[in-house]
Amino acid sequence: MLSRYWIHSGRCRKAFLAIVLCLSALIAVPKASYSAVQKGIQCRLKVPTSHTVAGQTISIDITVVNTSSQTLFVPWPTITGTRHLLEWGVLSVSIKDESGNTYKYGPVPARFFQKQRSHYQRLTPSNKVSNSINLCMFRDSNYSHSPCSRPGEYVVRAIYSNYNADYWDTGTNKWVELNEVWTGESMCNEIKIEVVIKE
Repeated sequence: MLSRYWIHSGRCRKAFLAIVLCLSALIAVPKASYSAVQKGIQCRLKVPTSHTVAGQTISIDITVVNTSSQTLFVPWPTITGTRHLLEWGVLSVSIKDESGNTYKYGPVPARFFQKQRSHYQRLTPSNKVSNSINLCMFRDSNYSHSPCSRPGEYVVRAIYSNYNADYWDTGTNKWVELNEVWTGESMCNEIKIEVVIKE
């Protein structure tokens, strides 16, 4: 039995409020707090060489690996190139030059572009999908922001993410939810590239 002092002093009320706040914090933990590895997808970047000559095309490989124990569906076009990944906003890429300027590429999906069922790839455990990114797309009309034309040291970062578990069914003109779709964010490893002038 609680003592009268405990009840009338307000300590009982304070203890009750503390318990409620703790429980609320546990319930309100956002899904984004879980790491990408726990979510089952790992993103990897790879470059054939970390040294290149200005004026040449620079391509890096992006690989998405299913690190979970279950089969997952991930947004990944069956066609070559990463254009659709960038259009959907599933892939966000940034390049930082040696002056500290950062250029990002990860546009908002166009209103007319809707993911189809064929835009998802089925990944069994330990399976992976890969594609290449052309870094020459990071440019203005004079290529002044492109590491393909300007010498210097560059840091490339990318995030692979997905927040939708549905697709547009053209047969029924409705959104249809797809089971076992991976959602979350996976931060890719960082890549450094040095661009020099050809002597």
